[in-house]
Amino acid sequence: MNKDFMESAKKAAEQSRCLRSKVGAVLIKNNEIISEGHNGPIKDFIDCIKTGCVREKNNIPHGENNDICYGVCAEQNVILECAAKGISCLGGEIYTTRQPCSVCVKAMKAAGIKKVFYSEPRFDEFSIELLDKSGIEAIKID
Repeated sequence: MNKDFMESAKKAAEQSRCLRSKVGAVLIKNNEIISEGHNGPIKDFIDCIKTGCVREKNNIPHGENNDICYGVCAEQNVILECAAKGISCLGGEIYTTRQPCSVCVKAMKAAGIKKVFYSEPRFDEFSIELLDKSGIEAIKID
């Protein structure tokens, strides 16, 4: 574990344009950051700051109906950036400021992420169950 990587994830979170929460993540391979990102709207797509938050408008609580959102999670962003650049995530580690949601756990499993470090817990039972069953080592950092 490297606390500098978590600090990088925290800095990435500051770039988020999400109106509800700010989450950052970095993807590490060979002890080096290969991708960093934050949650929020996709570049050149629907911008929550301009249109408002669809989740707020529909009173959707945190941890529920994660698919109803204009943005993507920080963990998805780091994986998608690697995909766009032709970089393999296989065997990588993710440092993220919040324990991953169920959608991100599945994306991390499919991408071959072996370990995730997080600082803020998630209180979504399904996400916790999937992470436990995924085989991805999850480590909470205080």
